[in-house]
Amino acid sequence: MAMEKLSQRDRSELSKLQEHALPGARITGVERLGGLTNRSFHVFTDQGEFVFRLPGEGTENLIDRHDERISTFLASDLGIDTEIVYFNAKTGLKVSRYLDQAVTMNATTLRDPENIVLVAEILHKLHDSGQDTGIVFDILDMAMHYEKIVHDGGLYFFEQYEDVRAMVIDHLEKGPDRPKVTCHNDPLCENWIKSGDRMYLVDWEYAGMNAASWDLADVSIEAAYGNDEDQMLLEAYYEGSMTEEEYADFALNKIYIDFLWSLWGRARQVYEGEPMRLYADFRYNRLLKNILAIRFLL
Repeated sequence: MAMEKLSQRDRSELSKLQEHALPGARITGVERLGGLTNRSFHVFTDQGEFVFRLPGEGTENLIDRHDERISTFLASDLGIDTEIVYFNAKTGLKVSRYLDQAVTMNATTLRDPENIVLVAEILHKLHDSGQDTGIVFDILDMAMHYEKIVHDGGLYFFEQYEDVRAMVIDHLEKGPDRPKVTCHNDPLCENWIKSGDRMYLVDWEYAGMNAASWDLADVSIEAAYGNDEDQMLLEAYYEGSMTEEEYADFALNKIYIDFLWSLWGRARQVYEGEPMRLYADFRYNRLLKNILAIRFLL
């Protein structure tokens, strides 16, 4: 796609980003990529191919770009993410090297046994890195922040929300204090990119110190894993030595994940309207079903 076919806003912002990140380069083509909140583009230049990330409207109220920058460069140094060319922690503008033959994962491809093993290996490498970013992923603090956005935006909460909220808070506050490791915290399908036989994990906006089981449960939730895929993921990650406590954490984190991200979706509804309302409702309804499925743990 030629730059002329983009909106005036996108043309202007991409041109300015190119001047800062790749001075002297000439843009020869552009392709729009997916994303829930940001506007990302595959940009062809006379100096190579790159991904340009333009932050979405309102993301400054949800994401600390300084924290994201720390986690992004750590992931790149670990070989988990691609090369980072430019990252402005004030604006959230980012340029990374485009991966050759890149294939963005989806729920179907992420259920492939080969890819499940690659995902487990990446998460194990991240969690076992021994790096403490100093970034706290506080589920309750984030939930209360999203609640405020929802309330201030004049939006409604969910059916049975107060009961569900009380249950989640009770379990998080009274549950065992699991070791905190560096986590991605948002490993949805589209954040996994395969290039050849290598898998990469991108977009570190919500990364921080958290229980490892959160990332594992999030992959399962996002890719709609069944029991077979769950067992394959956990077997590859724990190398056959998972404890009953670790499996219970995995199951409970599915509840916590949909609790938090359904609130996130409702908060994004302030900016993006009906699509985010549907997204939030879908996650919350799945949360209610999962509560019934694991009620013996609650």
